[in-house]
Amino acid sequence: MKFVDDLFKMYAKDIHSDEDALLLVSDIVENTERKELEKYMKDMSDDEVMEMVMLYMYERLRLLLHENRYKESSTDETHRIFH
Repeated sequence: MKFVDDLFKMYAKDIHSDEDALLLVSDIVENTERKELEKYMKDMSDDEVMEMVMLYMYERLRLLLHENRYKESSTDETHRIFH
């Protein structure tokens, strides 16, 4: 995606970790109107849109799995403490 490639060129010296990348992306998305984001998406190829959706779904599933495992381990720990 040209937009992301351009971002990388501008901020490559400032991105040292996943957290840095996440902060940059979060700041951009929070300060960009939905219509402008939709314009970027319209400029994307079908493959880029599919990759974006795939990565979003993958990350959401990872987050949900992590949250579920945390809840299960917390419940197990609470169960052990009170029994």
